[in-house]
Amino acid sequence: MKPLLLAFLAATAAHATVKLPAIFSDHAVLQRQASVPVWGWAEKGEEVSVSIAGQTVKATAGDDGKWMAKLANLEAGGPHTLTITGSSTIVINDVLVGEVWLGSGQSNMAMQVGRAMELEKSKAMANTPQIRHFAEASGGADTPQSEGKGAWVVCAPETVERFSATAYFFGREIHRELKVPVGLINSSVGGTPIESWIAGDKQRALPALKGFFANKPEAPFDAEAAKAKYEKDLAAWKEVAKAARAAKKPAPRAPQDPIALRAKKGNIGGLFNGKIAPLIPYAIRGALWYQGEANTSADKPPYYEHQLALLVTDWRAKWGYEFPFAWAQLPNFIRPGEGWPAVREAMMKTLRLPKTGMGINIDIGMPNNIHPTNKQEVGRRLSLWALGTVYGQKVTETSGPLFSKHEVRGKDIVLSFTHGEGLKAKDGAALKHFVIAGADKQWKDAQARIDGGNVIVSSAEVAAPAAVRYCWLDNPEATLFNAAGLPASPFRTDDWAIDFAIAPASRAAKPRAAAAPASTAIRVACIGDSITAGSGAKDRRIGPYPAQLQVLLGSGYKVQNFGVGGATMGRTGDKPYDKQAAYKAALAFKPQLVVIKLGTNDSKAHNWAKKDDFLPSAKALLAAVRESNPEAKIWLCLPAPCFPGNFGITDAVVSEGIIPALKQLAEEEKLTTIDLYAALKTHGDYFPDKVHPNDNGYRIIAAVIAKALTGKEPPLDLLPTLEK
Repeated sequence: MKPLLLAFLAATAAHATVKLPAIFSDHAVLQRQASVPVWGWAEKGEEVSVSIAGQTVKATAGDDGKWMAKLANLEAGGPHTLTITGSSTIVINDVLVGEVWLGSGQSNMAMQVGRAMELEKSKAMANTPQIRHFAEASGGADTPQSEGKGAWVVCAPETVERFSATAYFFGREIHRELKVPVGLINSSVGGTPIESWIAGDKQRALPALKGFFANKPEAPFDAEAAKAKYEKDLAAWKEVAKAARAAKKPAPRAPQDPIALRAKKGNIGGLFNGKIAPLIPYAIRGALWYQGEANTSADKPPYYEHQLALLVTDWRAKWGYEFPFAWAQLPNFIRPGEGWPAVREAMMKTLRLPKTGMGINIDIGMPNNIHPTNKQEVGRRLSLWALGTVYGQKVTETSGPLFSKHEVRGKDIVLSFTHGEGLKAKDGAALKHFVIAGADKQWKDAQARIDGGNVIVSSAEVAAPAAVRYCWLDNPEATLFNAAGLPASPFRTDDWAIDFAIAPASRAAKPRAAAAPASTAIRVACIGDSITAGSGAKDRRIGPYPAQLQVLLGSGYKVQNFGVGGATMGRTGDKPYDKQAAYKAALAFKPQLVVIKLGTNDSKAHNWAKKDDFLPSAKALLAAVRESNPEAKIWLCLPAPCFPGNFGITDAVVSEGIIPALKQLAEEEKLTTIDLYAALKTHGDYFPDKVHPNDNGYRIIAAVIAKALTGKEPPLDLLPTLEK
């Protein structure tokens, strides 16, 4: 039989019975008070009827076998049975009618409730069967797909951990206030740029993105060549791994399958094709977007405003109506020199589109964790916008203050805001992170004061001001709020070419002193040198051991990184830790658990020559930590080895001087030691520069510390793939 005929018969057989997309499954939620498309496939010309809640509509399959019927204005409620009848019958059980929202983006939308803070509290509140969650499980594709993968899951204490945290906490508020069923569709992939989520032809046709594609030429993907190279690399790796195991050494990381990686993360438009197209035109009330981290570096930030606007308008066009659309603005995070402020600005500018909103999160990020755990507040802030603007409910405010205009009055610049009722400084303190410049574009620290609904900014160093910027940093401290307690979005009044180093030295981005959080999370302070800070990690956002420790410990802990490169424990060393800003910040954090990994730099010849200062300095550090929180439990890390040494650091001094001294200190102070030296001494291949570990080394450190703190084997499978 000829191949063409076989293909024809296979296609005919596939449509011989009625078939539905995966989104129509048991426990589904349909949009209330709207035209609700129900579609699928059947034999050409076959009549199909769709029935639910006393309403029946019919459709006929076209030449391509596709049919679509539209239900009209269903009222909230259920459970109902959705019945589709043609040459065969499909029965979908336990169907509710209510409010349906689509959540999409990268890892912070994909992040599950199980990794958010206060998990046990969330589970206790999750006996809400009227909330359902559908995770789109398909991958990227080179062309728009008509079928996806997934199933609806009913919210319960035993299922909620796997729900998108941002979407769930948003939906929980909507359900609580409207008292109707809520369906949440989650289609997101960690580490993905916005260009993967927009139809490729639409991006290439947009003049504003011409420069983006000039900077990012697309080479045709040769799947066969990629497969052949991968198989060759994999075979070579297997031999190396086999030899490593025989020598009782860890194997290097296996090569990644480029075809599988492309399927997961897509190319230009690849995730739109594979993970959004199959959902169209499922009726939704609106969409939520949490992404942007992957577009903050290199030359990407200038294009984000155009890309986000295109994503909104094109998705709306493909669905066929102007549904409400909101996004989570990027929070504070330590990433100096990159375009975090510019992407935040792009998000704010995109509010020019109708029926859009933005949750401002500049005060609830985690400086050393790109996946902040307070997703409850992210969801709540987005829900305030939805409840107030989409549903017409009475809420205190729908947004934090948004800069609207400015006026130069002599030596002052007067700023005006929307959503600025009851402007106030956080905790009644002074406003911070305002800078001002004249026509010379030389930025100076500014004084800012609130005058009714305005903020007046000035500096004695700028006689003729031209522009103001607020919180134009990667990790600023938000101080300007409205009466509803919502923070103002970072902004600038100028349109000058962006220089990410605009802040005066006194305001350079750095970890700020963290007040004790109000939540019940156990505070863990990681005090240390460059290994704590993350030197050697591929991605210093999630690679250093404190970031990985946060993942392993979970939402019941709040891990903070207070590492300082080159720091010594000895106060007469060349960079005493107690003279660094991180020292004061660590004490202000009032940690309950403290991990100290200092001493490596004390092994340098010129520092160890002052070894008599080592133990007294260490005891002074311990005393200060205990004074900050008398209940604090402290662990001392025995330093990692040097292989054999670098940067003037001597392994002999580490093993024969520093480690015995730390053991003596631990005995005198009745502390527990964590033996990183023993854990790492056979892993010299994990230390490329002989002193600082790579990602594999940091993984070991995090695992050893997690076990020491909890007494349990850590869940290493939770550690995320490093992403950008």
